[in-house]
Amino acid sequence: MPIFPDTPEDVNESQYVLSAVKYGQLPESFDPEIAFVGRSNVGKSSLINALLGRKNLARTSNTPGKTQTLNLYTCLIRQRVGHDQFLHGTFRLVDLPGYGYAKISQTERNEWGALIEEYLREAALRNLWCVALIIDGRRSPMESDLQMANWLGQMDIHFIALLTKIDKLNQSDRAKMMRETQGPLISLGARTIIPVSAVKGTGITKVWPALEEAGS
Repeated sequence: MPIFPDTPEDVNESQYVLSAVKYGQLPESFDPEIAFVGRSNVGKSSLINALLGRKNLARTSNTPGKTQTLNLYTCLIRQRVGHDQFLHGTFRLVDLPGYGYAKISQTERNEWGALIEEYLREAALRNLWCVALIIDGRRSPMESDLQMANWLGQMDIHFIALLTKIDKLNQSDRAKMMRETQGPLISLGARTIIPVSAVKGTGITKVWPALEEAGS
């Protein structure tokens, strides 16, 4: 059973390794991988930074479509299990290109889509533990989000859904969004759905345990 962090504080070290334009450029490893996928400008980079307890490891941008490659990070865990006892482990995190950005050519959209599919197909056969599907929590999932969820489910790839930017919603709107979102995503294979905010820290401590459970 791989060891994953319980909280960002358990991530003892994390570092950027490389960006790849095809799956074969990623260095081989036996470490489990967790992939993050979502629409452009959905807040993936900010969420990754929050989950790893870093500020600027994953580069954020106000310009959609900036993530055009497979961005690989390695993470070292040091998790306290007793007064002076610790568990140690390593895993890899892969940030996939954002999909659904309209202001690029159809050729580029096809290339990014092919890159995402190549990674998920190949990694699923090796050491992909789980996928985090990132969705803008301020609105209902878009058709491209549902298509991605459906594809992951059909490929039998374990995934959870994370609804970002929920700090922009009041409590009643959050509850309404969860009611509208849970049914469709669970029916398509999502193991769980967690509303999160990289700004406020809402839901962040729930994510790693959910990813660990979903991939087991």
